[in-house]
Parts: sequence; structure tokens; C-alpha cells
Amino acid sequence: MKKNIILNLLLGILLTIIVGCSQAAPPQPTAHPGESILNNKCVQCHDISRVKNYQSDREGWAMTVDRMVLLGVELSDEQYEHLVDYLALKYPLD
Repeated sequence: MKKNIILNLLLGILLTIIVGCSQAAPPQPTAHPGESILNNKCVQCHDISRVKNYQSDREGWAMTVDRMVLLGVELSDEQYEHLVDYLALKYPLD
């Protein structure tokens, strides 16, 4: 009888360890889509510190991105919106 108690206790511990180890890691937050656009489009011509040192509201960032589009940056409408949203969120006017 004592063997059964010890065996059940060990099986319980083993099961707890197995279940604990098999649980999936919590999902990592996904990056804002504008971040990858910034890294793939803007940093081709500008050092990232130039972007980080500039702060503006959404309208100001939109005007900046508009100038870059006029200078040849190719952005879809969706990319444009994501980029402006990201810049206004990440580098707001204080």
C-alpha cells in the first residue's frame, strides 16, 4: 500500500512537470507594421537617428512622408497610413 502511495505521488509530480513544460510560451507582441516600413524604406536614405531626433504630430509626420513620396519613395496607401501612424505614435511631438 505504501508503494502505491509513493508511486502515485511520483506519477503526479511527473505529470505536473510534463504539463508545465508542454505549455506554449505566451505569444510575443507583434511589431507595428509601420516599424518594418520605416526600416525598409526610410533607413535606406536616412540614418535612424535622424528619424528618432525628429518629433511631430500626425499631421507633421504626414507632411514629412508626403515630401519623401514626392522625392521618390514608393508606398502603397496602406503602407503610407501604417508609416505615418507608427511615426506619430513612436516619435510624438512633446
